[in-house]
Amino acid sequence: MITHTNAYERFRQVGIDQYDFCVLVSFAIPCLDKQIKPLSGTVAGKIPKSKYIKNDNITAEELRRRIGLAGDSIGKELLLSTFSYFEAYVADVLKEILDFHGGAERIAAMAKSHDIDSSGSCSAAAVESQKKLLDVKNPAKHQKYKKHLRVLRSEGYPLPSQRLSCFGWLSLASRLKSMKSRDIPDLLFDGLLYPLSQSDRDKFHTLRDKRNKIAHGELTRYPVGTAVTHGKFLRDLAVGIDKYLVENFLMIEYPSNEL
Repeated sequence: MITHTNAYERFRQVGIDQYDFCVLVSFAIPCLDKQIKPLSGTVAGKIPKSKYIKNDNITAEELRRRIGLAGDSIGKELLLSTFSYFEAYVADVLKEILDFHGGAERIAAMAKSHDIDSSGSCSAAAVESQKKLLDVKNPAKHQKYKKHLRVLRSEGYPLPSQRLSCFGWLSLASRLKSMKSRDIPDLLFDGLLYPLSQSDRDKFHTLRDKRNKIAHGELTRYPVGTAVTHGKFLRDLAVGIDKYLVENFLMIEYPSNEL
């Protein structure tokens, strides 16, 4: 039984790696601050060398300045990376769904096959109900229309609102090629019927706006605590999305003409 997607497992792992790095930095900064407290001028030979970025001429004063900026810098990097990971997760999980069903063309063909076969295999009663609904809407027949619709629904007859599913799968595959982060809520809510609340939709766009402002240098202060809270929102959102997609879309399916 599938419990989560491969896309989510990758998203989860990069989040763990990111957290591990932040923990390491959070411990390293106070240690460095303590080491340079009595120092002034160049720190070469007075503290351990930088392991990854060489700068033999850096001074204690410059390190203190950078330590003072570290909180906001870490906060900004956390939001930038977590949002990017989430954006990549959504694109990857949608591709995973298509691949699970053999690609967009195959799942679209299954949707088309279902509509065609369901239309042609209905009972005489369903055929009669379908004919009764081929009418100019008359308010006086409102209840009769509902009765005939219930007959069609009980037999799985594809109604007009359901007949674009084939086109919908092909459109999803096409949009994935140029998907933007602003498209994510609509793809989830309108395309896959994920129950995304208006509150979560608004919060997602708020974070997207902050991510963009950080990337363009317009937002220079972003506390670590705020970034952690916002990162948790994106991770929780991914957990809910993944559970929904596994239960509703990673289900083995064959064309109706092969059953």
